[in-house]
Amino acid sequence: MPRPDLRTVATFGLWLVLSVPMAVQSPVTAGPSTLSEVDKFIEEMVEKHGFDRRELKDILGHARVRSGVIRAMTRSAEAVLWDEYRSRFVDASRVQGGVKFWNVHAQALVFA
Repeated sequence: MPRPDLRTVATFGLWLVLSVPMAVQSPVTAGPSTLSEVDKFIEEMVEKHGFDRRELKDILGHARVRSGVIRAMTRSAEAVLWDEYRSRFVDASRVQGGVKFWNVHAQALVFA
């Protein structure tokens, strides 16, 4: 099976690595552990999947923390009833976009 697209894996990995430590700490900043978490992710991708360390560091080095996104990720959505949530976010264009994304990135999603 071919290796998944590097940018897709790096983007997913960065989101995963940064979202947990940042959600636990503060909605806008990450502590010193974040860098080591990114380094651990890079090391895992190099060792387990044969990715190029320099290329991953370059891609992840361009990532920027967007405080609005972090706040939205850490805000509880449970206070919103499903009908209200669904009407805001689930519509035909989003479903079609999701299907398109799934089809384009099917191989990478197998590894996710």
